[in-house]
Amino acid sequence: MRIKVDTDFTGLIAKGKHKNLINKELLSTMDLAVQLGETEVVLKANEKGLVGVTNELVDGIRGKVISNIYGRVGIEGPASVYGEVMEKGRHKGSRMPPPDALERWIYLKVGKSKPEAKQLKFAYAKSISKKGIKGRHYFKEATKILKPKLNSLFDNLKLRLEKKLSDN
Repeated sequence: MRIKVDTDFTGLIAKGKHKNLINKELLSTMDLAVQLGETEVVLKANEKGLVGVTNELVDGIRGKVISNIYGRVGIEGPASVYGEVMEKGRHKGSRMPPPDALERWIYLKVGKSKPEAKQLKFAYAKSISKKGIKGRHYFKEATKILKPKLNSLFDNLKLRLEKKLSDN
C-alpha cells in the first residue's frame, strides 16, 4: 500500500534548527500513521469477511516506519499468499489453490462438517481454478480512507512544529 501525504515539511527541515525535535515528532507521527494503517486494513478485511478462519491474513498485516529522514512509512503485508489472492483475486483458468488450504475455510465459512470439508477441498480448489475469484481490495479501499486521515495528521504535525519552533 502506498499513500503519498501532501504535507510539505521542506521549509522546516531545511532550516536545520531543532533537528532532534523535528525528527522525534515526525517519527512519533509516522508510528501513529502506521497504527492507523494497520487498523484500517484489518477493519476492511473484516468487513469483507476475510477475518476469522485462520487469522493468518490479519497476522500478516504489519506496518513499519521505513525512514523518518525521507518520510517513508510502510504497511507491509499481506505476508501470506492467501492475503494477496484475497486482495487481487484469482483469474479464471489460473493455477489451482492448494486444496489443504481450503479445508478449514470450507468447515468454518461454508458450514460443512470436518469429514465433508476434507472430501470437498479438492472440488472447491478445482472450482476456484476454473471460475476464479473476485479480489476483495481491502488494502485498496483502506488506502482511500487513510489518505485524508493521514494528510490531516501530518498537516497538524506541521502546525504543531511551526508553533513550537516559533516559540523558541
